[in-house]
Amino acid sequence: MLHRFLIVSALNTVIDIAVFNLLFLFAENSKSVLVFSIIKAVAFTFAVTNSYIWNSRWTYRETNMASRNLGEFAHKFGRFYAVNLTSLALNVSAAAIAFYFVQDMFSSHFISSNLSALVGSLSGMVINYRGYKKVFSGI
Repeated sequence: MLHRFLIVSALNTVIDIAVFNLLFLFAENSKSVLVFSIIKAVAFTFAVTNSYIWNSRWTYRETNMASRNLGEFAHKFGRFYAVNLTSLALNVSAAAIAFYFVQDMFSSHFISSNLSALVGSLSGMVINYRGYKKVFSGI
């Protein structure tokens, strides 16, 4: 199960960073920590949606309780997003703090913003793994 989680997490990180870079281009590589944080939160949301699809159908399929009706699905999906609210707070906070400190350390704004975004993405993995086990196994 852990190896599947890591594969899905890698895919989520790629989606997170790709969406982040696309949106950051539209912000004209802003040095504002607030703009950076908003963009990071939107990118995180895309990655979380992908995460739900893959984790519910592949990573935890052996322990996943099949949702027989809309109510069960809504309950599980709500629990999933509750786990991710904690992860979102950690992800965006860690990324924003990293961005604040490293944005002037590199000659390339692209490197400093992406390094910071990656720090944020990696910061929530432990919370996600433990939380997703509970969501998808019904523990």
